Amino acid sequence: MGANKDLKLLTEIGFSVTLRGLDANVDQIFDVVEREKPENAAGPIGRALQALVRRDLDTAIDILKTKGVTAAVAAKEAKSILALALKLAGRDAESHRVASEIAGDDSNAARFATKLAKASAGAEEDIHDHAPAPQFAQAVNA
Repeated sequence: MGANKDLKLLTEIGFSVTLRGLDANVDQIFDVVEREKPENAAGPIGRALQALVRRDLDTAIDILKTKGVTAAVAAKEAKSILALALKLAGRDAESHRVASEIAGDDSNAARFATKLAKASAGAEEDIHDHAPAPQFAQAVNA
């Protein structure tokens, strides 16, 4: 297996364990991803997802703003998670602004952001069914 495939698999494992709320320490996985792919938002996204699962919204927002949305790779995915974290923190106007920046593109992150932007505007739709988290690991292949 090549290095990129190994990193993709590690990222998928890290996201899966995190999103399932399993009581496992996956910090080492995201350490490797951040070290090997510093230009990629996958590591910061993983760390932000960990914070979201712990309900530490401020930490998740900080990670995504400082490391995720500025990444050369997977910044749109980071923005979609940032928009969700902001919404969960009750910062609806900021969430709507971030979601609107990437809405309309033909990507899973943009489709999620479009639905989030509509939800922020009062549309009746369940945004949780459209979260793009399973696709984030694919961003490691860049």
